Amino acid sequence: MNESKYLEGGGEEFTEYLFSRDPPEKNSIQLTFDPPKDIPLCLHIFQELLMIFTDGMKYLFSNQDSLSITSLRSEDIILINRYLHSIGFEVIIETFTVHDYLDNMIYPNFFMEPELINETTDFSELYYETFLESYIYRASFKRVV
Repeated sequence: MNESKYLEGGGEEFTEYLFSRDPPEKNSIQLTFDPPKDIPLCLHIFQELLMIFTDGMKYLFSNQDSLSITSLRSEDIILINRYLHSIGFEVIIETFTVHDYLDNMIYPNFFMEPELINETTDFSELYYETFLESYIYRASFKRVV
């Protein structure tokens, strides 16, 4: 029988714990989320996953303190997803030209308009978008089973 191991600490400690070794087994790490009272749980989960993804990218692929999503290759996303699978999630990165983006807009953007979130909103409905080097990048997350 597996015994749970509880770790405390901040984001840097968790980043080091997760990304400093080979990717752990799928769903082998359980996260607990304790959102501030004024932030909906789905938004808090999304924000935490976005931070884990961003910190993991920097840890794995950067020699400096910053990294642009434009420099990531598909193999890099596959690797980071192996790590995210260990906590039960997967990142989905979509890339659009401005023209293609117009056909793929999603509304509402709960991340930019959190006041539209209600009790039925799931974290998987949230996404983050950024415009870099003539492309729009969209990051979202889903659970893996």
